[in-house]
Amino acid sequence: MYESSCYTFYPGSPRWPGRRIRYAFSRNVEEHVKQPLEHALQRWASVSPSKFYRVKKFAQADIWISFLRGYHGDEFPFDGANGHVAHAFGTPDGRVHFDSAQNWSISKRDNDGLDMETLGFMSLGIPLGSSTLKSKRG
Repeated sequence: MYESSCYTFYPGSPRWPGRRIRYAFSRNVEEHVKQPLEHALQRWASVSPSKFYRVKKFAQADIWISFLRGYHGDEFPFDGANGHVAHAFGTPDGRVHFDSAQNWSISKRDNDGLDMETLGFMSLGIPLGSSTLKSKRG
């Protein structure tokens, strides 16, 4: 488990106005893929004062989680398998995009792909104000 001291934050430490942060998944995200991302949010809740609540509609969410391919409307198109895997936008934008062309490892027993929970944890930190994950050796 990472501690909050492992992170640096954006200049000015932008934060959500409240501690209740709502998130939503795009319609194309299957239920079994949502579980490791929700575990990642639980990990963030354990090191922050925020509480996360899943909502069904994007319009009600602060954080929007999507799986997309190629050019998808922002300035960071995905480049396919084994390329750029995810990107996110800081507070208050809240978009988190994962490349659906990647081979994602969804469960702890599946070691053939990219670990969805770990990469989700890192990517979901961006809209929460975390700019980088510092290496903690010891």
